[in-house]
Amino acid sequence: MTRKVLIIGLDGATFDVIKPLMEEGWMPNLAKLVERSVSGPMRSTSPPLSGPAWLSLATGMKPEKTSVYDFCNRKDNSYRLQGITSADCTGRAIWDYLSKAEKRVGILNYPICIPPYAVNGFMTAGFLASPNSEFTFPVDLKQELSKVVGGAYELSVPYYDARYDDTDLFLNDIHRVLDKKLRATAYLLRKKQWDLFLVVISETDWLQHIMWRHLDKNHPLHEGKRSVRFHQRFKEFWRRIDDAIGGFNNVVGKQTNIVILSDHGFGPNDEVFKLNVWLEREGYLVWRERQNKALSRAKKLVCIFGKATAKDIKLHRLAPKLYKWGRAARVKLTEKIVDQIDLERSIAFDPGHTIPFGGIYINDRLVDVFQRKQLIKEIAEKLRSWGKSNNVNVTIWQSENSVGEAVNTAPDLMVGIDDWRCVMPKGRSDGEIFERRPYSSRHTGSHRMNGIFIASGPDIQKGVVDNVHICDIAPTLLYLFDQPVPSDIDGQVMKGIFTAEYLANHPVKLQTNPQDYKCPDTTNASKTLTAEEEDSIHQQLKDLGYM
Repeated sequence: MTRKVLIIGLDGATFDVIKPLMEEGWMPNLAKLVERSVSGPMRSTSPPLSGPAWLSLATGMKPEKTSVYDFCNRKDNSYRLQGITSADCTGRAIWDYLSKAEKRVGILNYPICIPPYAVNGFMTAGFLASPNSEFTFPVDLKQELSKVVGGAYELSVPYYDARYDDTDLFLNDIHRVLDKKLRATAYLLRKKQWDLFLVVISETDWLQHIMWRHLDKNHPLHEGKRSVRFHQRFKEFWRRIDDAIGGFNNVVGKQTNIVILSDHGFGPNDEVFKLNVWLEREGYLVWRERQNKALSRAKKLVCIFGKATAKDIKLHRLAPKLYKWGRAARVKLTEKIVDQIDLERSIAFDPGHTIPFGGIYINDRLVDVFQRKQLIKEIAEKLRSWGKSNNVNVTIWQSENSVGEAVNTAPDLMVGIDDWRCVMPKGRSDGEIFERRPYSSRHTGSHRMNGIFIASGPDIQKGVVDNVHICDIAPTLLYLFDQPVPSDIDGQVMKGIFTAEYLANHPVKLQTNPQDYKCPDTTNASKTLTAEEEDSIHQQLKDLGYM
């Protein structure tokens, strides 16, 4: 018989943060778990973004196979990026395989599962799902969770909104949302049947984006004594996470294998590179004429309204519905990046990917296959040359299928700068192309490649593990459930984490014809989002500072 497996996903967790917290006594439950576990850094996807990373973790496939590189992707011959859904991934997730094998699965707060779909158990969508939509399977689970948490089950905290210049307000709100999710998790662990339970806590990522400046004394926005106070509250937040880990551990018991992991790591954000402005100045991109004056005035008034109400009269407290309307109106009036670009005259551009990376497309309308190859090479060389001239480390990688004749969802070139500490806003702008400064006071930390991997349980040996890749999780879990591993996935079974007894009694089974092992398409999800759903995703990405 296979044992139960509990997976706790801590979005953005890094040993750079949790190791000192364990040593200082802030996370005693995790420290005890690590003492009897196998642990080590886990490498994320390129780019190290939550959307593609959580999907690669679930499927064992790199973005080149899942076709997901961001929270929004190119989906047709146009360059208008659309929010990704659970129908967009070309691979199957671990819970799909286990559902087919009649294992009970519980998936809670999982990003990108929009909409949630039928599994042998239950599923709730996480970040990017709209609280006004049906974000649970079965549908009545939404009402059940609301009763458990004593009110609406909240999905996210829009930390980049101007009202969170009040850091105390942000901390109060994120604690409230976290508390609801932890109560829901404890309830489902106790009351539902499951073989695999996977919960994702995204609040750890949002906390670090906005508060990195307070825990890093070398950060350019560190505020001395004021940061010391907020660093204390940062530690208290992580202690709340640790209390939950201890409680979950007690609920599941010693005969359950427990895995704690993250989708990527974290570090300071103190650089900004304006990618589309660089492409413009190099002659590859042409901006369209600016918006008409009436629309520009309306947009300006809404933006002024949003900032004034957030900072001065606190309308988000006095009249939350009006404040919510103002934020939604601001999103509708904000011109998308692709609409700012003259696509009839631009040769290369980023149509509006989120700021952690750059995604450059060569215009299919203007360039043939031979020219495409030459332009990709030319732009890559120019970016690297610019990096050397400015003492900046530019990393460039190319989609494997991007030079073919068929339209591909992947950018032709993807760009990362200085180990991801540099973010890349895509809008038109004046001034310097590259600046050594944080993106904003509410986005002071950014993603890194190395997350965490911790595994403990009766089938897991104690020790240190190296060279773990996020794609290794899915095949390792299939192996842990004694299921065959499809041969077309990228990850490998991590044999080194298991006890000798388990390895002797459980040979790895490979599915040499993965097409025979494909799960039926149970997503029941449309690839086309409604305008309201697209606006919701766009607003959430803006609320987190990603766009």
